[in-house]
Amino acid sequence: MQKLRYRITLEQLTETQDSAGQVSRTWSEYRTCFADVKESTGREQMLNDRQMPIVAINVWMRYPRGGRFPEAHDRVVYRETTGRTRYLNIDSIVQAGTGNRKLKLVCKEDLN
Repeated sequence: MQKLRYRITLEQLTETQDSAGQVSRTWSEYRTCFADVKESTGREQMLNDRQMPIVAINVWMRYPRGGRFPEAHDRVVYRETTGRTRYLNIDSIVQAGTGNRKLKLVCKEDLN
């Protein structure tokens, strides 16, 4: 069983339009909770003519009982104990175990 020892924040992308018709995109928080964060696999991908590492990161959290449910294309904000903040884009969500007790968020780090 994973120990949920790290504090994470889940965010969704919201778009607003001003009176001039300009669209602005911002991330807004919808849940803060404890989770377990583990890097699982790594590979490389070409990005702007450079070889960039891509690391799959699994985030384990309790199954939400209320409020907004996490979705693919949301993101996880994870602050490491070193003080570094990492932004993890959710690719998929897997219900883990029996009885709706945990979720596994399969993420990739946003390196931009």
